[in-house]
This record gives sequence, C-alpha cells and structure tokens, in this order.
Amino acid sequence: MVSIPLGLGDWESTTQDIQRLKLHNMYVVPNPSSPDNASRVSRPTLTSYTTVGSGPIYRMWQQPNILNGDILVVSGTELYKLNSSKVATKIGDLPGSDLVDIAGTRLADDTDSIFIVRDGVLYNSDGSLITVVSVPDDQPVSSIATLNGYFILSIKNTQKFYWIEPGETTIDPLNFASAERIPDPIVSVNVVSDEIWFLGLSGPEVWAPTGDSTAPFLRVSGRVYKEGCHSRDAVVSTAIDGLPALIWVTDTKSVVKAQGAPTKVSNESVEEILKTSDDLSAWLFRYNRHDFYLVNSPLFTLVYDITADLWARWDTYLLNYWVTQTGIQINSTVLCGDIDTNQIYFLEEGVADNELPVVREVSGFLPSNIKPTKAGEVIAYVNSGWSPSYTIEPILELRWSDDLGATWSDYVQTSLGQRGDYTRSVAYRSLGLVRSPGRIFEFRIADKIRFRLDYCTLNERLG
Repeated sequence: MVSIPLGLGDWESTTQDIQRLKLHNMYVVPNPSSPDNASRVSRPTLTSYTTVGSGPIYRMWQQPNILNGDILVVSGTELYKLNSSKVATKIGDLPGSDLVDIAGTRLADDTDSIFIVRDGVLYNSDGSLITVVSVPDDQPVSSIATLNGYFILSIKNTQKFYWIEPGETTIDPLNFASAERIPDPIVSVNVVSDEIWFLGLSGPEVWAPTGDSTAPFLRVSGRVYKEGCHSRDAVVSTAIDGLPALIWVTDTKSVVKAQGAPTKVSNESVEEILKTSDDLSAWLFRYNRHDFYLVNSPLFTLVYDITADLWARWDTYLLNYWVTQTGIQINSTVLCGDIDTNQIYFLEEGVADNELPVVREVSGFLPSNIKPTKAGEVIAYVNSGWSPSYTIEPILELRWSDDLGATWSDYVQTSLGQRGDYTRSVAYRSLGLVRSPGRIFEFRIADKIRFRLDYCTLNERLG
C-alpha cells in the first residue's frame, strides 16, 4: 500500500511552470486518525440574509456599543443602518465608487460619532444624518482610525495626519503632525492595542498616546520596520490568540502579520498571484475555531487560515473570486456583503452558495523514480453516507496527470453512497501505470453535500 500525499494548501507557479496543487473551496482541520493528522473540509457557504440598497455592498461596519449594535452598510452610493430585525434605514448619500474607511466611538453624552472616508472626502454621521466635514485647505483624506476618543486621519499622498479632539466633529487646523521617519505617504491608519500604526508605502511608523492634550501622540523610538503597505483596503486589524494583531499586503505584494514586529506569512505562490492584481481588498472572520484572512481581487480570492498557517483559494461558481468583499462578525455569526449585488449573506455549514453549487478540489502528487507501477486501485477516505437524501448518491470525480500537469486524463467517477451508507468504499480501479516522474491526482466534487477528504491510498487492497 502507498499513501498518496495530498496537499495541505493551494500552490502553483506559472513563472516556474509548476502545476497547481489545489486546496480549492476547502480548508484543513486536525484529524489524528489521518496519516498526515489532517482532513480537508468544505469551506462555509453563503445563505441569503437580506438585501440593502441597490448594491454593490462596499462596506459593512459594526461595534457593539455604537448605534445600539446596528450595522452600517455602504451600498452603492448610499449609507444605511441595518438593525437586528433586518430593517435597513437610509442615512444619506455617500457619493463615489471606492471602498470606504470607517471609525466610530461613543461620546460622553451617550451620542455616537462616526467618521467615514470615501474618495478622499471626510464625512461624519450620528446614525441619523450624514454631513461632509471640512478639511484644512480641502486636502483629501486617505484613512481614519480612533483611539481614546481621538480620531486620527491621514492626508492622501502625504506624511501628514490630523487629529480631532474627543467630542468634536471639526478639525482644528493646528492639530496635525507628520509620520516622517521614512519619506513616504501614509496609506493606512490603524490602532493596535494602545498604539497607532501609520502604514506607509515603504514601511510602518508606530506612535503612542502621551496624555498631553497639546501633543497627544508621539512616535515610539526603536520601532523600525521596512514592510510597506500596498493598499488601505487590504489591511485588517484583529486579535490572534487573544493578542492584538495587524495583517496587510505589503508594497512588494507579500502578506505580513504584526504582533509586535511584522513577520511574513505568505509564500512564493501567494506572492506570485498577488502580483497579478493591484485591485486588492481584505477582510477577516472566525469560523469553526479558525481565523481566516481573505484577500479579494477581480482575478482571485486568496484565503489565509491564520490558525493552521495555510493558504487556500476560494471562489463562487463560474467566477474567479468569492463574491464576499466585506464582512463583520457578531459573536459567532458572520455576515458578508456581495461584491457585485445588494445581497448580504450569512455563513453556515451549508451545501451550496445561495443555491449555487460549490466546486471543491483537492490534489496531491505521488512521485515515482522507479519502474512503472500499476495503479490498480485508488481508495479515497471520505465522509461517505452523508448524502442529504436516501435516494441521492453524490459523485466524487478523479482525474490524473502523468506529465506534471501538461495533460490530464478524463474524469472518472464513483459514488459516495446514499444517506446512512457510512461504510461505503470510495474506490477507483484500473487507472493505468504510474511512471516517472510521478502522478498528480486531483479530486473534484460539486454535488450539494458537506464534503471531507481525509486521505487516499494506492493499491491498498492489492498487496
């Protein structure tokens, strides 16, 4: 018996002519009964939650103690407030076509103050109205964050930032400073614990509050990093293992995670794919005890499983990307907005994306440097017997390549059995000869079923 090594991530390199090994619309979970201690399982699916405005859904934002927990939704060129009863109330117009940056806080008088940046324009809202905020010299704003009641906003294509005093909604022209350790523009302003991270095009600069109202923030000395920021919209602030963290796409199209000093989490394959697009955005959610950081582009969706430290690729049926452009998490509920329509979804352990099939693929490579070996039987160890019906038998397909992906066999099919057929053997027989350099095996399933692939073997029952 030979165990066929299955991939733990998605990998390809077109520049090096390395065929893609797929972890497509799946992720990896621990499984002590599997030879590699892992199983590949279906990603969460999308189910319709509600619609807001005319779409697309450019941004969703929510904080538990602001707007009574209601969700702010930017749909098309309009700003809405969505309550827990799924009632959407239009707050006002928000012209533009860019994604938006949002920061908000609860004021001492128990009112809410929310600042929004879109297409360089700064807006303020209390959840009922939205107004344009005057910026000194009509300078365009690029990003905004809040800390200790202050709002900190960066000026586009410069090192300059302003701060708005607690409780105020206007900018004092004298309340500004510059992040000038590196002569580069600020791309994104972020708060990590009690620090402000100004992510510049060439590297981050870390500031901290002083408690002095005349100079409320100062740069932290000795925090010198070189990982620049490609896009404000691909920066995510989160907590990992209970510790604050920041994740972003750098100016060189790698992905880094900062819990203190930034460390690279992307691999060569991910970076090669990122270099194919400048239109990048990201969001993060926690699901089934895994934290996922999603990088979206019109060309792809790359998914970093922070918990497992593995990368996958997810998409929507017949598209190159997963349609979720933005999302929020309220306790264990994940809501996300559609990049193309006005639809808001929730994630669940379903079998389809709002009735669309989810194509899942896993591949592995079996090297061979010896004489040709007969592939008499391949057995896939999967979750047999979990069909949604006693009359439907889901189909798992297999194809293979003996020339490192240059050409492929036709798909062959086998059944996963009806509901309750838990001991069903999922096997493929008479698959020819495995020759040097080896064989790529690729499994595919599109039926509406939750799918798990543990491992697979070659010639296990043939001795």
